[in-house]
Amino acid sequence: MPINRIGPVAHLVALASAVGVLSTSKKRKARRIVTVSGRAVRGHFPSLKSVGQAQFESLVEEASLRVLEVAPSVFELRTQPEVLSLYDTKSDFTYTPDVLVQLRGPAHYLEVKADRFQTNESQVRRLHRVRVGMRNAKLAWAIVLESELRAGGLQDELKDLLRMRPLVDKRRRDLDFSKWDPLDGTQPDDVTATRWANAQAACDALLLRVMRRDPGELLPEMTK
Repeated sequence: MPINRIGPVAHLVALASAVGVLSTSKKRKARRIVTVSGRAVRGHFPSLKSVGQAQFESLVEEASLRVLEVAPSVFELRTQPEVLSLYDTKSDFTYTPDVLVQLRGPAHYLEVKADRFQTNESQVRRLHRVRVGMRNAKLAWAIVLESELRAGGLQDELKDLLRMRPLVDKRRRDLDFSKWDPLDGTQPDDVTATRWANAQAACDALLLRVMRRDPGELLPEMTK
């Protein structure tokens, strides 16, 4: 089944196809998230910025979606966006990013991880390979850690603000979803307005740090 490509994110997907990053003979949708299974927390996030339904497979992925939803620099996002066909120094392999994010500048693929992944040799080895593959494909890629998403009580603040925010029909793609009330333009009280502005600034600052960082800084060296 072909992958729907809608809005500003489409140009990056098209670029990937042009340079052979996406398999031309085996284009696939990312895996579907259907049911709760085992200890994994799976569900849907009510995103206004998401192309299609925003899905998460863990609490840390849900936390990342709150940051992306509030950050004004993020125009659009897609969860589990593509199965990418990449290559490293030895062979081809496939990789499904957690999120594709369209910013004011170039789009970024994100891998969202709990900090403990750094002690898991198989995960570290896999992400070393992904780092090489994404670099070879000339695709922007970053890793964001759970500790970064939760620092300073950020998640509690985002949860509270998003609960208070007016509901908007996300099918109106012509709206500016970085605003408190994209549809009617209503403003919250002064205290809430200050909290919203501070939260937006914090989310943008976090994303800027993450996307400027070499993912290799988070990957322990592996012995052969």
